[in-house]
Amino acid sequence: AWAWLGLGGAPGAASIVFWSLMALALRFLWAVLWAVADWATRTYGLTEGPNGGLVWAARGVLNRRRDELPIAAVRTMSVVKPIEQRLFGIGSVGFGSAGTSGYEVVWWIIGGPDRRLEEARAAARAAEGRPKEAA
Repeated sequence: AWAWLGLGGAPGAASIVFWSLMALALRFLWAVLWAVADWATRTYGLTEGPNGGLVWAARGVLNRRRDELPIAAVRTMSVVKPIEQRLFGIGSVGFGSAGTSGYEVVWWIIGGPDRRLEEARAAARAAEGRPKEAA
């Protein structure tokens, strides 16, 4: 009765196909769960302090990593919003210094990336001693 599942009878092509599909489905489920856990453990921040503050990002499910960049050292800021993220009002914000060609700190897939970029710009202006500009 359960031969079509590969749980009885002689092993055959049907059971190999079934168990191969089960392994593929489990692998897909694991990948989705891991991606959700990775996204859920990401935290981002913009701290202000006497030395100008920091922009930082922390991530990791099993191993934690925290990237920091003094806000006064930030030279480039960008927002990336692919079409599928724009539909949901999310995107990523990157921060780079003069010391690299990329971004040292990236806030991946956050809500309101344009607003968060403006907050970071205001903090960078404050760290440089310039007055905040009106939005």
